[in-house]
Order: sequence, then structure tokens, then C-alpha cells
Amino acid sequence: MDAGVAGTDEEFREVLKGGRWAIGSEGFCNWVQDRYLALLHGRKSREDVAFRRVGRWLGAEEILEHVVNACGVDRAFIGRRNRKGDWIRPLAGRLLGKYGGKTQRQVAELLGLTTGAAVSVQQKRLEGMMKENAGLRCRIAQIESPLAAREQKSGSNAQHLSFKG
Repeated sequence: MDAGVAGTDEEFREVLKGGRWAIGSEGFCNWVQDRYLALLHGRKSREDVAFRRVGRWLGAEEILEHVVNACGVDRAFIGRRNRKGDWIRPLAGRLLGKYGGKTQRQVAELLGLTTGAAVSVQQKRLEGMMKENAGLRCRIAQIESPLAAREQKSGSNAQHLSFKG
């Protein structure tokens, strides 16, 4: 970003649209693409390769236990298919990715979903529900807050990006 990939906000938006894996110089973008393709080689699915944050994460069970307690449901509830308006299972998936460092495929396995794509669909649905419902946004922020504090307390260095495949 320091090199200045665009002079105006409009130019920057165009650069973002064109950058599939990265934005920056042509050489950097080519390097990232080559790295991605190298990671992809020999994998069964694109879901097996991710550019993930690497760091210390909270444990999946710790996160799920927190969701269960904060929402007043039993553990089996999170693993069951629930009604369309339910937000607890998608929230568990969101927190597993954000504070547990899990890929969508790993989240799917933990929540009893069939694919990582199902997790993505749930995340989009949750975001839509949060956008429309201020009370839900507030409730989710309250549930998420202790996890954010625990992550900071654990000395997470998850903000650094690296390639993991």
C-alpha cells in the first residue's frame, strides 16, 4: 500500500476488482498467484488451500463451549440443522474461523455441515440478519467480546499473514 497502487478512491476500487489474490505491483501479484497455484497442486479441492493467518488461536471446544453458555443452548443444538432464522450455528462458525483460525472446511466438520461452502452460505446469511437487526448485532458483539479479550490475553500474533496449505 505504501507504494501507492492507485491515486484516487475510484482507481483503488478498480484495482481491488482486478486483484484476485493480491493487490500491488505486477511482480508481487504474479508471485502470490504462483504461490497459490503451487499450494493447490496435488490437492483434492481448492478448499484445501488457504492463505490463512498463522498465530496462536483459541481452541475449538473453548469457543463452542462459550457459544453454548452465552446462548443458553446445549452442545447438540449447534450440531443440528435448525430453522432458517437461527443465528447460533452460523455464529459458532464465524467465531471458529475468527478466533479459532479454522478453515471453512474445518468449521463444517465441527458443526456437522457437509462442505465449507455451506459455512460460507451461513456466514452470508448471518451477516444479512445482523445488518437488518440491531439487537442481534448487539447480542453477537456481547457474545464475541470475551473471546476477543481472551485472544488478546493469550498473546495472539494472528495478524501476520502467511501461506499455509
